[in-house]
Parts: sequence; C-alpha cells; structure tokens
Amino acid sequence: MALPGARARGWAAAAKIAQRRRHAEGARGPSSRAPLSSRAALYVHWPYCEKRCSYCNFNKYIPRGVEEAAMRSCLVTEAQTLLRLSGVRRVESVFFGGGTPSLASPSTVAAVLEAVDQAAHLPADSEVTLEANPTSTPRARLAAFGAAGVNRLSIGLQSLDDTELQLLGRTHSARDALQTLAEARRLFPGRVSVDLMLGLPAQQVGPWLGQLRTLLGCCDDHLSLYQLTLERGTALFTQVQWGTLPAPDPELAAEMYQEGRAMLREAGFRQYEVSNFARNGSSVFLGGSGCAGLSVADPPASTPRGLAAENPLPCARRMTRRSCVPGPCQALHPTWGSTSRPQHREPHALLTEPAMCPWGSYFNFHFTLGDIEILDSSPMRSLKLLYLPSAR
Repeated sequence: MALPGARARGWAAAAKIAQRRRHAEGARGPSSRAPLSSRAALYVHWPYCEKRCSYCNFNKYIPRGVEEAAMRSCLVTEAQTLLRLSGVRRVESVFFGGGTPSLASPSTVAAVLEAVDQAAHLPADSEVTLEANPTSTPRARLAAFGAAGVNRLSIGLQSLDDTELQLLGRTHSARDALQTLAEARRLFPGRVSVDLMLGLPAQQVGPWLGQLRTLLGCCDDHLSLYQLTLERGTALFTQVQWGTLPAPDPELAAEMYQEGRAMLREAGFRQYEVSNFARNGSSVFLGGSGCAGLSVADPPASTPRGLAAENPLPCARRMTRRSCVPGPCQALHPTWGSTSRPQHREPHALLTEPAMCPWGSYFNFHFTLGDIEILDSSPMRSLKLLYLPSAR
C-alpha cells in the first residue's frame, strides 16, 4: 500500500535517515556496555484506535481524525526531553504500544527512532517492536514499518474463533489473523509475537486448547497468554453486570492457563513472565539479561493473578517535579491535565500509576521493581523508560 503525496515523501525521508543511521552504526562496530544508570529500554504509547474493544480500558482514544504531525512532534519532543532528564546514554530496545501503533504512519515511527538516536545511542541491533492489529497491517504497510526501523512485531490476535472475536469487539476475523501472522513471519522471520486471550465468558477448555494448538502450528518463537480481566467501565463488564453474559469461570480459566503452559512447554517454550513464553532465545522489551528480576520460569500451580502475588518483587517509588511549557500536546487532549484521568496502560506486567499533573508541570515517577528502575514521565505520559541492570 503506497502512502499518498507528502505523507509518502515524509516517510521516505525519515526512513532513509534511519537506514543511514543503522549503516553508520554497523560500520562503527559494537560499543562497550554502558553502566547501570546509562542503559535503558523505552516504551512509546500511541493512544489511538479504530474502535474501542469491549474488554479494554487502556489509555486510548477513537478520534474522527488524528493530527499526526502534531502527535509526531509531541512524541519526538517527549523522547528527547525524557532521555535528557534521565541521563540515559544507550537505549537497547524500543517498544511501540497502544492503542494501535500500527495505525501510525511509518514516518512517525522513523522520526521517533531518529530522535532517540540523537538524544542517546540506539545500537543497530536494538530490538524495535511494534504492536499491530491484523486489520491495520497489510503486507506493504508491514514492509514500510520494517524500512522505518521496526524489526519485531507483536500481533494482537486474541482469539482464533470468530464468535469470540465479535464478543471482544475486534475488527478482524480468525482468517485475517492467520493471514497477517503468515505475512509478518515472512517479513520478520523469528521476530513475531502473538497474543491469545483466555477466560472469556462461556469459553471452554477444549476449544481454547484447540486454538492454542492451531497457533503453535503457525506461530514464531514468542507467545503471550492473557487472562481476561473485567474492567469497570467496559462493555463486557456492563454485560456481565446486567446478566446478559455469564461471568467468566475462574476455575476454567485456571485450567486453561495450566493446560496451556504444559502445551507450550512440550513445544519448547520457556515461561519467563506470568503471561509470556519464548523459545530459541526469543525475549521481549527488556532484553535477555534485563529479564532476570522478572523471571518466573516454573511457578507453582495457580491462577495468573495468584502467580503475580506469589512472586512479589520489592518496589519503591519517589516523585520529582520539573517545569515545562504547555505545547501542542495539551491542544490534542486538554483533559489529560484534568482530574478526569483516563485509565492508563503500563508496559507489560510493570504495574505503576502515574500522577496527574496540571499543565505547566512535568512530573517524573521513579520506580524500582527488583533490579529494574522505571522512569514514568511527561505531560502526555506517552513514554516509559526502564533502566536496565548491568550484565551479570
């Protein structure tokens, strides 16, 4: 799919810059490992979606039209500001989450990566992941993201049952999901992750295991199993509350999870986090050594929530305040500085809650989770920086 007019020219220019950066980095050769305070992984949040899924309470918006140039400028400015304030000198992975970041143009992704490389060092072999929905990523668009610097995809399949997909409010079919997965694997061999949900209303163990078995026949080396959580304010929560849908059975969900873990182990997957499984050395976001503090390779039998409770990590936080000047970010979403805060999504299992800040103030929350330190920042709260520990 070609990008029209000026948009295509903008993407082409940004993509060429990103490619030149990677070629230059390759010529310089590998650099030495930076100390603890200088190494980090970056999460970038794209808050827009085509529609709101029935189970989702993440920080997202369904706009009539996105002012992408303004949004791109905000993300670039936030990345530069956050990296400058943090003192980070090396970013080892970047994760574009959402929302639906595959709705952003490749030029936006390239611009953010270029900003990160200008503010800190982004090695040529850094993992750059993009979350993608099947209906927003035709093959040509996937290729364009690859040219912009993305080298790993995380695809939100969620289910291979069309009835369940309709229940979840997804815009794709099971056939769309499998087709997108096949195209992604051809373009990003060995670097495609998929999500599968469990514990849906009226969902049964046998059919769900059949979906997982089908997925294992065509997936790559990373897979995530997510149990449905009924969140207040979502359509599914309301339907269950009013009795139009049965409440999910926690015992069945636990059985799905345990049977799914066993099936994944037999297929050669290692569990490195409550919901995440990998084989052949594949990992996500934090990188290999950075996952040490979060590892739950073989936890005892329990529900997913129980696993999180049984594997606590010491957590501490502090807050600092810096001044900033309100800019176009506030014009995009003026309520982001109000008391009516939308629900906010954190990267993966790192559950922190950012403070509200009136416009004109720049709040940073520092968290420690095991040996991982997290910097949660910025007026738009669109970026998270995770300090990585030194190699052991």
